[in-house]
Amino acid sequence: SDPTECGTYISALKCVGCHVGSLLPANSLDYSSNWTCAKCNIEVECEKVECIVDYIEDELNEITNNSDFQKYQDFIKEYSGIILHPNHFLLTTARRNLMQYLCYSVPIFEKSKQE
Repeated sequence: SDPTECGTYISALKCVGCHVGSLLPANSLDYSSNWTCAKCNIEVECEKVECIVDYIEDELNEITNNSDFQKYQDFIKEYSGIILHPNHFLLTTARRNLMQYLCYSVPIFEKSKQE
């Protein structure tokens, strides 16, 4: 029943009202619960939160499906701490995918030697 998910804020969005607090479910055990900000007490309908997350998730999936791994950095910069909490699961996924890409890609200086 902890809306912060043990302090990880893995599902939290930045508040659309005060832009300082985090939006979290008012009742974390109710999937259709409205989301509220602890700082300014604004309330956002669950459907709006779902719409935002679905849109951003589609964008992340597009980056992955197009193998355009350089865009992960732009994705993280655009959403981290601005729309999504920095620990949000979509940002964590983007960071993981970016790290995998960087670890397994051939460095640029080696590519030029191969050509």
